[in-house]
Amino acid sequence: MRLNKFLSEAGIASRRKADEIISEKRVKVNGIVADIGTTINSDTDVVSVDGKIVKRQDYVYIAFYKPKSCTTTLYDPHAKLTIKDFLPKKLNVFPVGRLDKDAEGLLLLTNDGDFSFNITHPKFAIEKEYEVLLSRPLKKEEADKMTEGIESDGDILRAGSVSVNEKMANVVMAEGKKREVKRLFRALGIRVLSLKRVRIGNLRLGNLKPGKFVYIKPEDIGSLDH
Repeated sequence: MRLNKFLSEAGIASRRKADEIISEKRVKVNGIVADIGTTINSDTDVVSVDGKIVKRQDYVYIAFYKPKSCTTTLYDPHAKLTIKDFLPKKLNVFPVGRLDKDAEGLLLLTNDGDFSFNITHPKFAIEKEYEVLLSRPLKKEEADKMTEGIESDGDILRAGSVSVNEKMANVVMAEGKKREVKRLFRALGIRVLSLKRVRIGNLRLGNLKPGKFVYIKPEDIGSLDH
């Protein structure tokens, strides 16, 4: 098993973040500093991060309502509030993707790196739905442009669907690019006043309250193997 996969399954970090931790020389296997690409025998090798032995866990899947002003990270010495502040201390999970500090809504947490990859990678096209309050009403021709595709910082951003009621817009995205919703509206000269993610795949935020979480099953999201 690759070391980054083991760290992901242990709830230390996503595979990408695990590679960063390994490159920082914070990970040892049987007392020897590991390199990126290291493979291990998860049954016999001893893995440690920052001197603490790491053990695999059962997979955990959580739907969390990230409130505004909460930073999407487990640790940040400069953040007043992180998602870790809302979780049991012994629960080792990491966020699947992210929401900006000033955004709120549905955020998935897990210790399953493969699940995280399937949710966030554009090739799986898992839909994310957002409720967005705008600085001005969105015109029909602007909504059409959003579904046709708009260039932003070298990317072509495209909404799956857009519906509008005055200054409120409901936007569905499936490409998973960084800050794609805000960038789409910024390209149209419209400021986003608030943003809430209300759905990921088939899973809806529902009546979940800010700062609260519930355990879910991967199948609650819908098909992840298309």
